[in-house]
Amino acid sequence: MARHQYTISSPDGSSMECSTQEEVLDLIDQGRLPMKSTILGPDVPGQEPLPLFQVPWIHSHVTQASPAVPPTIPPTSPGPVESPDVSYPEPKTFMGRMIPSKNPPALIGYYLGVFGLIIWPLAPFALVLGIIGLYRSRKIKGIGGGVHSIVAIILGVLFIGVIAMFLLL
Repeated sequence: MARHQYTISSPDGSSMECSTQEEVLDLIDQGRLPMKSTILGPDVPGQEPLPLFQVPWIHSHVTQASPAVPPTIPPTSPGPVESPDVSYPEPKTFMGRMIPSKNPPALIGYYLGVFGLIIWPLAPFALVLGIIGLYRSRKIKGIGGGVHSIVAIILGVLFIGVIAMFLLL
């Protein structure tokens, strides 16, 4: 009768026992053991169950292992590039809503547009950053900065027009 050395608990509440490290590593390689599982055994540091990725011999195995077949990328239709599945929580404070710190192009474009009143060469940069910031605010949920981007675009176009008028006169 094999003596079970390792007790593994899955996040769904089920548990299993393995007798060797190789058996545990095989289960991980086969994808039958989620990395969020916890393990308790003789060579696991501490007396409490640890997440699998915190056990040194499991961590070194997982980081050294490479997939036999590279992952396939599903074909996409031609068109705009999809943004990553990134979303930011809505800011809860007044200042968090007023300053779009997660969208630097919008914020920088806004300030360049305002300072374009004094330093006129900044206007084209305000326009470009405003367009980038507006694109990001539409593509990434919760990032904010849409109004800052629109103001940057308006001020950039306005001051470019003013510059063009002075150069033509």
